[in-house]
Amino acid sequence: MSRESLSVVGFIDDAVFQQCTEAAAYLNKEYNDQYNITVKHLLPLEFETLRSELLRTGGICEEDGDVAALRVLVVDVDQKAVTGVAFIQRVLRTSDFRLFDLPDSDPNSYRALAIQSYKNSLRARGNVYTWISVKINDIPQPRIVFELFGKKLPRTVANFVHLCKGDLPDTTDESKNKVKLSYKGSQFFRIVQGGWVQAGDIVPPYKGNSGYSCYGPSFPDESFDIPHDAKGTLGMCNDGEGTNASAFYITLSRCSWMNRSYVAFGRVVEGLSTLDAIAAVETRHNQAPAVPVVIEDCGEVSLD
Repeated sequence: MSRESLSVVGFIDDAVFQQCTEAAAYLNKEYNDQYNITVKHLLPLEFETLRSELLRTGGICEEDGDVAALRVLVVDVDQKAVTGVAFIQRVLRTSDFRLFDLPDSDPNSYRALAIQSYKNSLRARGNVYTWISVKINDIPQPRIVFELFGKKLPRTVANFVHLCKGDLPDTTDESKNKVKLSYKGSQFFRIVQGGWVQAGDIVPPYKGNSGYSCYGPSFPDESFDIPHDAKGTLGMCNDGEGTNASAFYITLSRCSWMNRSYVAFGRVVEGLSTLDAIAAVETRHNQAPAVPVVIEDCGEVSLD
């Protein structure tokens, strides 16, 4: 009898993912002649892309529930998926595997172990991660998490991290105006439908006419190594060569024409729904959003 090959995929920080991980290890050990189960640590955006493709091809049926809420899937070789919960129920029913019952506050709970597993997965990639929380017309949205490629662009990434953390003293611009070196409270000021969204002008009134870096008014282009090859690419706005400051953009599609003119230094790995929500905001004649799109808070993702 051939072994059943399955893959566990999903949001790593979900308790059900941790349960499926342990169930997979149990089956691989105790029923090695029946199962070959791989646990894949995908980034949230990678999982969302896979989930969308499974939905498109019929790998997930609508009757499986609210697809957008499905956070863990178990996929077979024919690209047919069941929910993580359904998989666990099957394992409990057909084997001696059992779950333990601990409150989420316990450091050994599935929730706590899942969060640590997600942090370990990010740490293993060797990159830096930051986040922003956005309100659209005063309505909170899920946070956006960026993966930053600091090994290739250390100065550009350091600038972005400092502005997300807001850990540097206030400064003054060339007009002697006080500038708080933080993205907190600034706004998305431009939405180019199908192209990109722009934010990060930290000089009031945050309309995209200015900006300031942690190095001064601007700093040089560091590298064009990171391509604009997918939706969610993060890069620095500029007004010409060597004019990077604080303003940044996030692409809404592949934008290869930017590759030698704009410095990309990261990508969205979580919060694509929020990026889509920003892109859907109605705009004025100058491509400015018709309602406030504000970065309410921001920071660096702690991997401790």
